[in-house]
Amino acid sequence: MERPAIPWRTIWATIACVVLTAGALRIIMLLSRVLLWMAIAALLATILSPAANLTQRRLHVRRGIAVALVMLASTAVVSTAAFVVIGPLVTQDTSYSDQVQNFLQDARAGKGTAGNLVKKFKLQERFSEKNIQKFGKTLASGSWSVAQRVGNALVALITILTLMILMLAKGPQTLSATARLFPENQQVRLSNIGAQCARAVSGYMIGNLLISLVAGTFNFAFLTIAGVPFAGVLAVWVAVSDLIPLIGATLGAIAVVLVAFIDSPTKGIAAIVFCLLYQLFENNVLSVAVMSRTVHLDPLTVLVSMLIGVELLGIVGAFVAIPVAGMLQVVVRDIWHHRRSAVNGSSA
Repeated sequence: MERPAIPWRTIWATIACVVLTAGALRIIMLLSRVLLWMAIAALLATILSPAANLTQRRLHVRRGIAVALVMLASTAVVSTAAFVVIGPLVTQDTSYSDQVQNFLQDARAGKGTAGNLVKKFKLQERFSEKNIQKFGKTLASGSWSVAQRVGNALVALITILTLMILMLAKGPQTLSATARLFPENQQVRLSNIGAQCARAVSGYMIGNLLISLVAGTFNFAFLTIAGVPFAGVLAVWVAVSDLIPLIGATLGAIAVVLVAFIDSPTKGIAAIVFCLLYQLFENNVLSVAVMSRTVHLDPLTVLVSMLIGVELLGIVGAFVAIPVAGMLQVVVRDIWHHRRSAVNGSSA
């Protein structure tokens, strides 16, 4: 039996769909940086939106004034946190620098545990003045590329903050206009989905801050008991760096171990053991438990979303993976309940 011929209209329509899809993917790839900035700005705007709504409702002011007040309060909080972290580092910089210089001099002279290690592994050349000067020249040659990266990061930061402020100011109007495109019974449903998504994002931020607070507290207790200097500064640094997904905990642990080793090799070994044990506890118990309660995601979903986010977008993906997973869960759950209600209603 001869098969019917495929109409040319269908063939050309298929080719057009393939070309349009390829073009759309190409445009998305070209605009990936802008789209990423918009996604981060939207996430930050979602986090600050409840505060802006509350300020506008309680103070009976216009949306722009409410957003300005929230931004001023957020700036004050961030500045205070930065002062708490940087202030002790600046005031104690002299004594810390002296300890570091003494450590390096002892290592070069072959004194103490560090000096014995230098002799054993024949590392004297690495501590020589010639290598130090060579290292300094290498750093100087790469200063231009570092300056470019810092400039690009500042441009990205300013752009994201500007987008966030505009989204905060015009967000309610945009959402209301979008909701009016749907039937009346769907508008309430969309409003509920938006509120639940906002709670998921806020829950993620609260959970992340809670984990960082626990990390700082545990490290402060260990450093105080072990008698490691600058326990308060190191604990604050650990808490702040722990906010950074993936590498944050490592950065905090490196600082703790380094200062502990400079003070005493025995304390350094104890710091390594403590950091390893605490990281096992945080990664496998604390993070999973807190995120599953604040974002209301099961532990498997939290882990899988983190892995997918890291694979797609690196560190930024780790930041946004869990709140995005929480919002997707809200949407899927709403669609599931809506379809199930429709099926039960039709069967009845």
